[in-house]
This record gives sequence, C-alpha cells and structure tokens, in this order.
Amino acid sequence: MPVSREPLANGKFGLFVHLLDRYKPRVIGVLCNGRRLTNESYSYHDVRAALIRACEGSEETALWLIADAVALAKYGFGYAKPSPAPVAPLVSKGYLIKGETLADHAAKAGIDAKGLFQIFAAYNRNAVRGNDPAFGRGTTAFNRNLADPEHQPNPCVAPLIEGP
Repeated sequence: MPVSREPLANGKFGLFVHLLDRYKPRVIGVLCNGRRLTNESYSYHDVRAALIRACEGSEETALWLIADAVALAKYGFGYAKPSPAPVAPLVSKGYLIKGETLADHAAKAGIDAKGLFQIFAAYNRNAVRGNDPAFGRGTTAFNRNLADPEHQPNPCVAPLIEGP
C-alpha cells in the first residue's frame, strides 16, 4: 500500500500509510518522470497495482504525493499535521520536500521538471471545474467517501496552485 518513510535516529524509518490524504483535493501523485499514473482516490490496492505496473523494469517503485500549501494546512499530509502544527521539522528531516517554485520542488525531489509542468498544467486546467478527464477522480462514491465533502463541485479535485 502507499506508504511514506520518515527518517528516524540511527538510520531507521517510521512508516506512514497514506489511506486518507490521497483522496483530498489539491493532492496528486506522480512518478519520477512527472506523470500521473492513476486515480489517486482509488483503493490502496488499485493504486499499488498501478504503481507496480508503471514502475516495472525501474530500479525503484515510487510515487511522489504532491500537495499544495492549502492542502497541507487544511488536511495535513502523512506525518505532517494540519495547521497550526509546524512542518519545518519534517522538512529539515527530509520527510517533506518544500520547493519555493514548481521547478525547485521538482529538482529537490528528483522529478522530471518538464513532465511535472505538463501534468500540472493539464490537471489544473480541468481541476478548476472539478474535473479529472485523465483518470476520472471523484466520479465514484468510493472516491468521494474519504475526500472533502465541503469542497465543491468535486470533493476530490482542485487545482494545486498555492505554493510553496
């Protein structure tokens, strides 16, 4: 299932299972090439299966979950709690990556900037209307169940625009 690793003392890691934050608006998942691979609001079984297929033959099976500042403050993200909890300690530990710009974020995360720019442009263009034509995010009751019912027209979909 999708998990993130928090660096701990002595080279060990804590694991956080991303069951809820993937469903929220202003959150997308991308591969190192900057492209989305699936509907982030699918069950963790389906996201995992899509990730394994997308990374077949790669050295690493990894998905970068990206949230903008509004999502981070409102919902939290992984070990990061919602505002007013500080996120700086998680940034300095390397658990969260904070880029001042999208290009800065891509460089720090090791994500292809050109691919990420293309995905952000395509996703955001449709997300302002609550649509995700690429993967149909938020079109099923299952997708919407763990999203943000107060966010309309689609509780799963909103553009990522508020940096860093």
